[in-house]
Amino acid sequence: MLNRSEVSKKEWGSTLNSNIIAIEKYYNQDIGKKLMMVKNLGNQGSHFGGEIPTQKQIDEGIKIVVNIFEDIVIEYFYMNRFGTEPCPQHVLSYLPPRNRIIILEKLFIHDCKNYEDINICIIDKLTMAFLKDGRKEEAFIFLDVLLEECILDGNEIIGFKNKINMLDKNMSKFNISDSIIDTAKVFKELIGVKKIDDYTKFEKIFFILVKGYISSGYTM
Repeated sequence: MLNRSEVSKKEWGSTLNSNIIAIEKYYNQDIGKKLMMVKNLGNQGSHFGGEIPTQKQIDEGIKIVVNIFEDIVIEYFYMNRFGTEPCPQHVLSYLPPRNRIIILEKLFIHDCKNYEDINICIIDKLTMAFLKDGRKEEAFIFLDVLLEECILDGNEIIGFKNKINMLDKNMSKFNISDSIIDTAKVFKELIGVKKIDDYTKFEKIFFILVKGYISSGYTM
């Protein structure tokens, strides 16, 4: 995450604009650019006499915010390999399946480029996310590609497909978030259960991200 020790006092804290520039410079350029896009959209509707954003622009802004949410989670796992900590895996499962798919697909590509061993945990969570998003066939296609590219062997593929078929028969028993708003509602009940120092780094990041959605009426 952003290391404040790398940012001068002049660069950080004076204005929202300077803070976003610091994020772009020291943390993640893409996230910084997306934050600036959302800021500019907000400014457009807040200034007296300014042109009020259209519903299409507002919806696009919400999509960018959700995308920033995903990017920050992805950035965490770029620095902390997925599967090495049990808590983040569990917390991530609260997200809607479609958001998990976006995150896990990027993590799978990154993992394959940076590690020699196969990350079975990512494959397992990604196929389950496909299933829970109503995309069972895509899970099977993904597994078939892994077999063709010799990433997994036949027995491993059969094991994954059997698990998918078994869970598919019991989908009605799962409580699946339909949106990040649903995720925020769950975490609203959890925040405050423990002292802040008792939460892991990932939990703190996740709480901060979903907190902004708790009072929101959006369902993206």
